[in-house]
Amino acid sequence: MRGQARLLVGVFVAALAVGLALSLSRPPDNRVTLTPSPAATAPSGENTAAPPATSVASPTTMPSATPSPLVTEVAATATATPTEAATPTSAETTTSIPAPPTSPPLTTAPTRSSGAARFVIGGVDFSSVAQPLTMSYPTDWERANWLMLEDVGILLSDITGESLRVFDDIGSWRPGHRIFVYADTPTGVPILSIHDGYWSRQPLEAEPLRAMIEGAVGAPFALSSIQANLERLRGHPMLFGQGEQEARFTVRNAVRMDANTTSAYLYRPAHLSELFPEGEVTGDTLMILICSTRQPDEPDEVFPARFLILLALDAS
Repeated sequence: MRGQARLLVGVFVAALAVGLALSLSRPPDNRVTLTPSPAATAPSGENTAAPPATSVASPTTMPSATPSPLVTEVAATATATPTEAATPTSAETTTSIPAPPTSPPLTTAPTRSSGAARFVIGGVDFSSVAQPLTMSYPTDWERANWLMLEDVGILLSDITGESLRVFDDIGSWRPGHRIFVYADTPTGVPILSIHDGYWSRQPLEAEPLRAMIEGAVGAPFALSSIQANLERLRGHPMLFGQGEQEARFTVRNAVRMDANTTSAYLYRPAHLSELFPEGEVTGDTLMILICSTRQPDEPDEVFPARFLILLALDAS
């Protein structure tokens, strides 16, 4: 299984550069911070809701360790077709978390600087590698328990592919948190690639969210239940902070990219806005990309599919 997971990482790590080269109901005051334990030297085993002694991290991104230029242009929003349908089911959660911050100032579109991609939404700069983020979201459908991640480093897509290489090399920065950020070419909005799964028995940044949507890796919910949970996810909050600034987002839409769709976008990772209906990806949105475990009819890999979640700035 380790070999398969690492092979999958390699495949996805080879893809973004090629594709790019060619083109968060306010919760209660009970937040708990996720503090990862020291890193393991290497991942092994299968990712489950109750992980074994050492578990594998998911290869979340579609990017690569080879050169991937920053995307700075903004074009028209593309059209897309979301995936399947289902019955809500709750997944086990791991922590309780912080009270959400105050509402952010409204930003009508990601702002940009000349010569490099810059994503400022709700006053939070998702392209500032010098200013780490805080990230928090509910880990249950009732929004009673929250997870808070502090000091989340931004790894911004760069022309050499070094940021992506670091993102993939989880053991080099655990304990700690990192996300990989790059631009969606048709819309110019940021895509945040976030690891789920486990590393050295510790849940990675998006694992509670993935488990809530689809259950344990070894025994995921049926596709109908997963789709119902994706629909139920609409309106779910997620908060990002940076210094004194905090921005509240809510889920506008979420889709599951099955194995075939995931493969089809290996070389078009910067065109994920195509998977949402025309007009949904707007200037006050960002996309979250995490992994999805296999269904019976999908390739025998731990994470052959992906979840793509569209967050919109909450101006309320």
